[in-house]
Amino acid sequence: MFEKMRIFFRVMKLIYTAHRGEPDKVGQAIEKYVDDEFKELFTGIRRPLSGVPPAVAAHWRDPEGAADAANTATRRSFRADPLAITVPHISLLRHMHFTWDPAETGAPMLDPERPYGTAALLDQLRGMFPGEEDHATAQRHVEMMFVLERALAHGFLDPGDYAVQNLYPRKQRSALSGADGLSDADLGWIDARTVRVGEQHIKLLRAICVRWPSTSECEDRLARNVFPAASCDAKRPYGDMTAYMVDMTRILGRPDSDLSASSDSLHLLHLQMLPVMQVFVEHCRLEPDTYSL
Repeated sequence: MFEKMRIFFRVMKLIYTAHRGEPDKVGQAIEKYVDDEFKELFTGIRRPLSGVPPAVAAHWRDPEGAADAANTATRRSFRADPLAITVPHISLLRHMHFTWDPAETGAPMLDPERPYGTAALLDQLRGMFPGEEDHATAQRHVEMMFVLERALAHGFLDPGDYAVQNLYPRKQRSALSGADGLSDADLGWIDARTVRVGEQHIKLLRAICVRWPSTSECEDRLARNVFPAASCDAKRPYGDMTAYMVDMTRILGRPDSDLSASSDSLHLLHLQMLPVMQVFVEHCRLEPDTYSL
């Protein structure tokens, strides 16, 4: 009874506070409250890496080394081997949850806590690829990096406005640093669930660099009890340049002389790649087939 009253009065306080400021923040206040309540309820009950065998964690820490040690025929280079993308692969692609890697320049990355929407990652992979040994199941997670690379190269997405299921503006803001003063429109949103994708975004998607975290990064994640997972390169997101806007102007066909004048718009385009990436995995057209890079 008292718990119900506490929840009721807290919700009413949030609504009243939000309404006094900006009416359109009422829904955001409620959404934040629900998120906070669930975090409070489930924190410590199930940690993402609970139940992951050491051999699986070792595979994710160093996928190439693990494949070499196993002398497995399923070993893939981290670039160009042909890959048969199947219906389960595409299903996992649709379930990808992206957040923002704050290192260096910053870039979209799979959510280390819930790469495909659940903390029960091994159970999810076993359901998609039943009957496999643990090392093969571990490899499926790494394999999704190859699937994402090939989807970005061969999948189709038309410019337009798209509803997004697995991201929203407040979640993007909490992942970004330096977003203060930027509107939702600056970050790529039309409303709380709709993202606008333009031709420039699609060109950048084609060029974005996907990688597996380094061994030290993987060790750090495992120590923090979260998953190593595919990420866009936060240091060189669009090519060889740490000065990422140089690569952006090249990809977008702009003259180098335009760089200083358009740096603000290029920075916003880069930040918008988080919701655009989420749109892409949820909506791109990709058929099961064998794809190379």
